[in-house]
Amino acid sequence: MKEAYFIISLLLFNIFQLSAQDSSCPVLEVPVTFDTINGIVNIVENQQINTQNCKICINIFIDKGSKVENLMMQINTNGKAPKPEEIVPIINEDNKLKKRDEVFNTVMADKDLKICFEPLIDEIKKSGRSYTIFASRDNNSIFLTIPYNEYELRKYGLKIEYLAKEGITRIEEFGKLYYLKQDGTPLIIKNGEPERYDEATDFSSGIAIVGQLNPTMTRYLLNLSGQKTAFVFDSYQIGFGNKNVILLKTSYNKYYLANVALQKISGEYNDIKPAESKFQSDRYTYYYVNNGDYDKGLLVVDQNGKVIKVVDKQNKAELWGDDLINSYTFGKSKIFDVQNAKELYSGNKELYYNRDFNDGDFWFATEPAKDSVYSFTKFKYGRFFNKTRTIFPPEYNFIGYLDDNGYIIVGKDLKNQGRKKPKFYYTLVDLNQNPVYKKKYTDLNYSDSKGYILFKDNKFKYGFMDTNEKVILPAIYDKARDFGMYGLAWVGFDDGRCGLINRSGEFTEVKNAVKFDQYFYNSDKYEYYEIPDFNKYGITITKIPSGDYFTYRIVSYKKKLLYVSDGRKLLVRDSEIENVCLITDDKDLFMYFKDGEFYMKDFQKVIRPYKNGYTAAKCSNFGFCLIDSKGQQYGNCMPYDYISDVLDNQLMIVGNNGKKGIIKITTDEKLVDILLDDISYENGVFNCRDGDETFVIKCIADDKILRRVSGNENSYNRIVLKQKR
Repeated sequence: MKEAYFIISLLLFNIFQLSAQDSSCPVLEVPVTFDTINGIVNIVENQQINTQNCKICINIFIDKGSKVENLMMQINTNGKAPKPEEIVPIINEDNKLKKRDEVFNTVMADKDLKICFEPLIDEIKKSGRSYTIFASRDNNSIFLTIPYNEYELRKYGLKIEYLAKEGITRIEEFGKLYYLKQDGTPLIIKNGEPERYDEATDFSSGIAIVGQLNPTMTRYLLNLSGQKTAFVFDSYQIGFGNKNVILLKTSYNKYYLANVALQKISGEYNDIKPAESKFQSDRYTYYYVNNGDYDKGLLVVDQNGKVIKVVDKQNKAELWGDDLINSYTFGKSKIFDVQNAKELYSGNKELYYNRDFNDGDFWFATEPAKDSVYSFTKFKYGRFFNKTRTIFPPEYNFIGYLDDNGYIIVGKDLKNQGRKKPKFYYTLVDLNQNPVYKKKYTDLNYSDSKGYILFKDNKFKYGFMDTNEKVILPAIYDKARDFGMYGLAWVGFDDGRCGLINRSGEFTEVKNAVKFDQYFYNSDKYEYYEIPDFNKYGITITKIPSGDYFTYRIVSYKKKLLYVSDGRKLLVRDSEIENVCLITDDKDLFMYFKDGEFYMKDFQKVIRPYKNGYTAAKCSNFGFCLIDSKGQQYGNCMPYDYISDVLDNQLMIVGNNGKKGIIKITTDEKLVDILLDDISYENGVFNCRDGDETFVIKCIADDKILRRVSGNENSYNRIVLKQKR
C-alpha cells in the first residue's frame, strides 16, 4: 500500500466557473493511506490536521465488505481525526435529521465551502443517493457521509499528493499527474501551468516514467531536472539487472537499454536478459542480447549504467571465468578481457570452455568437453591464467598451472610428425611461451620445495633432476611420484616391486601398499586416483581395487603397511589428544595412530573416540577396559556388557542384561546398583527410570552420594541410598 496525502482541494468542478469566482477553495490536508491500484483507502489514526482552526475535515473511506464508497465531511473541534472505532452512528431518526441539517447548514454557511461542495451535493441529491450522519464518542466531531465514486471525486477536485521521493512530489488531479519540487513550484512548466501526464511514476534513482495519450500512450524518461528523453517506448522495467539500467520495449516488440542519465545505451534486440548471477560482479553487469541465430551478443555495463563493451552480431557470445567474453562468428573466435579492456586472443576455430580451477584459471579447447579422463590427450587446449590475465592459445594437449617462478609446464602430441599413435612431450615455458628447459620429456612435474623435479625420459623411465636439468637421481624407475613432507617418494618397477625412496635414492620395498596408475569408474566417468602423501601423523591411507570395491590400507612413513581393511572406507579425524589421530569407518572401527605407529598397540579394537581423556576397548574374554590419554590400560577389565563414555566427575553408566547403574572409575565404586531400567546423562544430571517411576540425580563435588534433584523419592531411596544405609 502506497502512502499518500489526499487533499480535497475543494475546487469548482468547472475551471471556468472557478476563475469567475472572487475567492478560491481552501486546501484542507487529511492524512490517509491509499492504494492507487485497488482503490483502497483507510483513515490514518490520530493524525493532526495541518490546517489551523479547521472546521471541516474531509476523509475518504471504503467499506470493504459491501465496497460502498463514501465521502466523509467531518466537523472537527479539536483538529484530530478520531480512531475508526470511536466513530458511531446517530440512531434516533429525528436526531439524525437534525444533525444532518446542522452539518449541511454548517458546510454551506462557509462561502468557499459552498462553492466547492454545492455542485457535488446537488448531483448526489439528484441521483437519489442518501447521506447519513455519524458522530465521535466524545461528541467533538460530527460526520456527514455522502456516497461517491472515484470519477466524481476527480471531477469535483480530488487532489492526490503522494509522498515525496527524492525531493519530488507526484500530484494527481482531474485525472492528470504532474510533479512539484520541494519549494512547491512545478518541476516542468508548460503554458504557465504544470506539465501534466496521463501516466507518471514516483522518482527512483533520479528517474521517473511519464506517459501522454496522443492518441496512443507515448512514454518518456524524466530526470530530476525536468529533462525528458528524445526516445519513446511502450513498456519498461526499472533496475533491470542494475539499479541504474532500464529495459525499454518499443511498440513493435523490440527491446533496448537506457540508463538513468537518459542515455540509450544499446541497440534494439528481439531479447535482452541479464547473465546468470555467478557472472555478475561489483564492477560490471552483463546482458545477453539476441536478434537471431547469427546475431547474438553480450553487453557489458558498469555499475553507473555506462556501456563498457558491446559484442554483437555473433554466432555465439558467452561469459568465461572472471570478466572474459568469448565470441565466435563466421570462422573467427575472440577472447576479450573486460577488466583490462583488451583482446587477449583471436583465432580461426570455435572455442569451448572446458575446466576451471580454484585460482580462477580455466582450460578451453577447440572441441566440446568430454567426460573421459583421456580427453585432454585428444584435443588442443588453451589456458587462462587469472593472476596475470594471460591467455595461452589452444595449441597444446596439456597446460599446467603457473608456478611461483612464473613458469608453466606444457605438453604436445607428436602424432602429426608421422606417428600413428600419440606420443607426448612436456617442457617448461615462461608466460611468453619461451622454453625454460633445453630438453623435452615424456612426463614432467614442477619443482618441489627442495628443488627436486620428477621427469620421465624418452625411454619412459622416471628420475629426478634439479632446476638446471642436472640429474640428481637417475631415471631407473618405471613408476614414480613426487617427494612428500617426510622426504619420501613412491616408486615402482615393472617386476612388481613397489616402495619408498628417500632423497638419496635409498629404496625400501613396502609390499601390497599402493598401486600406480589407477583409473576407476565413478558416477559414469573415469577418474584418476593419485597416491596421497603422508599426513602430519605419519600415515597415509591408500586404496587398491578388489573386485567391485576397494580395500583401504594404512601405511606408515616408517615404510611399513599397518592395516588392510575389508572394504570399509576409512576416514581420518583429529582426536582430543595432541598429535594423535583417529581412523574410523564411522561405525564400529576406531584406531588411533601417532608418529606413524599404532597409538595403542595392545588395544586396536577400541569402541569409541576419546572423551574426557579416555576411550574404551573390548577385553579378550568379556567386558571392557579403559584406555587413558597415554594409550595405556586404566584399571582392570570391567565385567559389563555396556559402558558409556567417561562423564563429568569421572563417572560412568554401566549395564548388564538390560539394567543400568553408575560407577566412579577412579575407585571402581558403585554409586548406583545395576537395577534401573534406563539412565541417561544430560546437562550435568542423570535421568533415571525405575519401571514407571522416574527421578533425576546429580553428583555434587566429592560427595559419595548422588543427590536427588527431582522425581520419585521412594525409588531414589530404595535404589540409590540402599547400599549407603
